[in-house]
Amino acid sequence: MVNAYWKKDGTAFTPPSDATRASNYNDGSPNDTYLDEFKNRDTRLYASIMHPNGPWSYLKGFGTSQLFTWSKGGNNTSKIGYNYKKMADYSSLDENLMASNNFMLIRYAEVLLTYAEAKNEMYGPDASIYDALDKIRGRVGMPAISRTQTKETLRDIIRNERRIELANEGHRFYDIRRWKIAPNVMKTVYDITNTQVAKRVWNDKFYRFPYPQTAVDLNPKLKEAQAAKGY
Repeated sequence: MVNAYWKKDGTAFTPPSDATRASNYNDGSPNDTYLDEFKNRDTRLYASIMHPNGPWSYLKGFGTSQLFTWSKGGNNTSKIGYNYKKMADYSSLDENLMASNNFMLIRYAEVLLTYAEAKNEMYGPDASIYDALDKIRGRVGMPAISRTQTKETLRDIIRNERRIELANEGHRFYDIRRWKIAPNVMKTVYDITNTQVAKRVWNDKFYRFPYPQTAVDLNPKLKEAQAAKGY
């Protein structure tokens, strides 16, 4: 996901290879090339993600001078080297660890993204789609989208906008299934030292959930339908 955030000028970011990134990370002493990855990027990256040597957001008692460091194998809830800022209030960390926080069910940005996706799939690019997307991008200081997109290129832009705008809000799980791109994105995960931390396996039966076993137990006719799903 870190690679998905645009550059500040609105163009796609080209990430280094995993091996090059690991070399630049230098076992916790990042060189300038590593830190350059996080310069002049989409501002939503800074609002959503903490990266090594990046500032915590007003952590109580530290302000912005305290930099995030990753302890590989340590208990900082990160297996890969990054952490979330989004929806975490570090201004009163101790209190919020024990507090209940409201979670949005839907935001206006999601409404705009849903509109843009549906309109593009039905009719292709038009001014109303660009305007909807630009409302989202303008809010975070990103440039307007070029009005020269094809249906296919605009589809890719919309999907990437959903990924970064709605990050950590519970949409990606369903998006990769309804777009049927799960086999392409469910890849084995490596941390920033290029060490494997999670092996992901995809099977097309995962596009549909199985019936609950309790329902199958109550209705034997569901057993055949369950088997047809691959479960």
